[in-house]
Amino acid sequence: MARKPQRDIVGAPLAGWLIGFSVFGFEDGKGRPTPGKATGEDGENASVPFSGGAPVDGLQMSVAVVRLEGADPQIRITVRNAGSKALLLPQGEVCGGRLIYHRVRLFVAAPQGKTVYSLDPLVFLACPVAAVAVPILQGADYTLESAASEWLAPWPQADEQDVEPALGRAGHMWAEWDARPGETPDDLTCPANRITGLPTPRTCWEKKLVSNTLDLPK
Repeated sequence: MARKPQRDIVGAPLAGWLIGFSVFGFEDGKGRPTPGKATGEDGENASVPFSGGAPVDGLQMSVAVVRLEGADPQIRITVRNAGSKALLLPQGEVCGGRLIYHRVRLFVAAPQGKTVYSLDPLVFLACPVAAVAVPILQGADYTLESAASEWLAPWPQADEQDVEPALGRAGHMWAEWDARPGETPDDLTCPANRITGLPTPRTCWEKKLVSNTLDLPK
């Protein structure tokens, strides 16, 4: 049976994605990939294959660099639910309809040192904060895709603010998705049951994923 992809294109508005109980669902049609042809590692026009890190409690994650015709390079992170049940993957925290904290991070190790990149905006809003979680059905893939230029390093950690220049130099890159309690400023993971007290058929996944490691340049 073919996998049902779930995509979140970074930069798309969150309005209309709230499906209840402070959980955001990113099903088909709630954000679509940039049109174009992906180029695989062999240089041929093809979809980038899934090559994930070690599985943890049913989930596995991969990171890939996707280059589309006429577009800037994209960072594609895919989380695969190969377990036996649907799961809620804590994604971060939302404020005023905007994600202000993401649990996923990119790491680049190069001869000059290691740099950490995130999708967190540089400006924070003064508003109530709520947790965001992604429902991933059994056998489904969830894909987070964004331009490499949107992955930023906190100043003055790196001379270059975004990860795109690092893709063209020697080094290694991987992603980490830390969904453990206590890893966000307000200790929020999956608040649905805590707020409503209602049962849910999905389980909140509170572990840490590490992806495959890519050799740079890409």
